[in-house]
Amino acid sequence: MTKEDIKKVLIRNKKILKKYKVNKIGIFGSFATGKTKKSSDVDLLIEFDDMIDLFDFVHLNDEIQQILKSKVDLVTPDTIKPYIKPRILREVEWIEGL
Repeated sequence: MTKEDIKKVLIRNKKILKKYKVNKIGIFGSFATGKTKKSSDVDLLIEFDDMIDLFDFVHLNDEIQQILKSKVDLVTPDTIKPYIKPRILREVEWIEGL
């Protein structure tokens, strides 16, 4: 799977993202930098229109893993560790068309 494949799958499944009030979603980490390995997971930065509860956050993560058929690390800007936040915000590629 490539970064472009991930973008296409998420755009095709934007109904799922809207169900959970996703405002923006972007790719960072190895898929954004092109340094993937066979064992790489998909790192996604996500922003919501409204707050969602933990239960919905976990379900969203599960649904994204199912549609991408890959392990996913889902984070919000508020949950990024401060020491890596600048790097993530520099490399994130926001997905257009959601």
